[in-house]
Amino acid sequence: MMVATAMTAVEGGGVATLFSIALGLPGTAYYTNDQYPSSECSVPTPPGSLIARIAYLGSTITCGDSLNVTCIGNSPPCTDKSVVVKVVDHCSTCRDVTMVLTQEAISVIANPITVKEVININYKK
Repeated sequence: MMVATAMTAVEGGGVATLFSIALGLPGTAYYTNDQYPSSECSVPTPPGSLIARIAYLGSTITCGDSLNVTCIGNSPPCTDKSVVVKVVDHCSTCRDVTMVLTQEAISVIANPITVKEVININYKK
């Protein structure tokens, strides 16, 4: 989701322009070594797939959607890369994070990382 807003104000003869841009929704993610169960979404998930289980499926994010995910912050070191993952399941155990990624997906955006180490992310469709 890309959102841009601009506002120009004239005050006392001067012009000021304010501009903001949102590159994605903020969230958190981690990976586990757990094998993913059969997908509730009926999306095929071959080994090595770049996939995500999402805490809240609904009207905004649905089964089969592709999400562009980027690590933000400094801990662990982010790679300054993004990864596109396919939403394959609802994650009923993701109460403390936005999504669970495969190890293959998370290693593209953050390195090194350990099991269940939470990273801050931005994501968008």
